[in-house]
Amino acid sequence: MTESNTHDLLIDLANEKDDPKIPLAPFKRFIKIHAEEKYVSDEAAETLRDVFCEFAGEVTVLADTLADLMKRKTIKGEMIRKAYDIIRKKDKEK
Repeated sequence: MTESNTHDLLIDLANEKDDPKIPLAPFKRFIKIHAEEKYVSDEAAETLRDVFCEFAGEVTVLADTLADLMKRKTIKGEMIRKAYDIIRKKDKEK
């Protein structure tokens, strides 16, 4: 999957909360890793998926902007990390 297709998928996921294309099972497993003694409802996994897709979309859009500013055609891991750090810093300042 190319960066453009990944970006488009994340934007679609953010806009199509009723029909996300990412399966629930990985989100259930992720919750289970951090809450071993608990059962995990489909609603909890769906909510985590929605939050993940929203946040991933924000990070991706910011990383895309950073790539544009750097005149790069490839979004690299360092751009994703920088975008993540910028968003976290902004959230902490609130």
